[in-house]
Amino acid sequence: MNMLSRRLAAALTQRWPRYYSTGAPTCVILAYHRVTNLATDPQMLAVTPTNFAEQLAALHKHFNVISLGTLAQSLVTGSPISNSVVLTFDDGYSDNLHEAKPLLESHAIPATVFIASNHIGTSTEFWWDELEHLLLRPGTLPRELRLRIDDFDYAWDLRGDANYTLPNFDRHCTWNVTQPESITRRHQLYRALHGLLGFLSFAQREEVLNSLRDWASELPSSRSNYRALSEGEVLTLASGGLIDIGAHTATHPILSMLSAREQKTEIQRSKQRLESMLGRQVTSFAYPYGALSDYKGETVRLVKAMNFDCACSTFTDVVRAGCDRFQLPRFMVRDWNGEEFLRRLRMWMQH
Repeated sequence: MNMLSRRLAAALTQRWPRYYSTGAPTCVILAYHRVTNLATDPQMLAVTPTNFAEQLAALHKHFNVISLGTLAQSLVTGSPISNSVVLTFDDGYSDNLHEAKPLLESHAIPATVFIASNHIGTSTEFWWDELEHLLLRPGTLPRELRLRIDDFDYAWDLRGDANYTLPNFDRHCTWNVTQPESITRRHQLYRALHGLLGFLSFAQREEVLNSLRDWASELPSSRSNYRALSEGEVLTLASGGLIDIGAHTATHPILSMLSAREQKTEIQRSKQRLESMLGRQVTSFAYPYGALSDYKGETVRLVKAMNFDCACSTFTDVVRAGCDRFQLPRFMVRDWNGEEFLRRLRMWMQH
């Protein structure tokens, strides 16, 4: 079964989480990834420090911001929590410590950071960042690319876009994947490869990336402002009690495409490494990518069996009393100023 067939099978077997109450919304969980300034951000993962500060000010003024642990406990006890917001971060970028934490501390706002543990202390970038670096930076690439991915042969021709000038880069640097059109053949290739690589195992994806590096005559990308947290930085991030650390698997796979044994290994290794580093239990988890097709019912059962208190997904909804605390919905936050953020948050509260 090829990767697209496996993905479809996983989506068809996944059930929508059941909500046992149709009462008033209890809480909105926000999903962030990065707080930093980037020259280009095709996946829309970064919020600038300026906008993040405005978002935190809006939260501090208008909402009751609580920790994920407090929310999980309220779902167990039935304690009412209204007009509440929880902040979470995925992946474990170093800017979560250096740029996000000082701003969180200035407003005394708690957050949970879910960390993909195999990336801790490494200089290599997350695969989606390296793909952006290989394809969307200024320079010249070979015109033709041929790859064999999961038993399928692919070929692309960049034509005139093989040479990507600095003026063109400056003109297109605000492009992101939500825009319906790819503005150059490089962007078309980026969109296509991003869609393909996400379905691969770690070993398969690394094989493709090695082929891309050879094609582009590049070493593995290791930009300092794209790296993950080091072990010491994880400890510093967790110090002070304001920020909690959660597990996010070891290698950030699509769990629905793995066997139950492989899923257990990914989740367990992440939890065990983080607990060994921190010297305490890690009680929260986030499914990588987090859409309903990205994990299965057996994934949820595995998470429950490993003594987590809760787990976060990325389908959008508010948290209500009686919902499944091992499939908590979240809303993705983009690089909005405080006014736009507040408008969207109020709209989500009425979801």
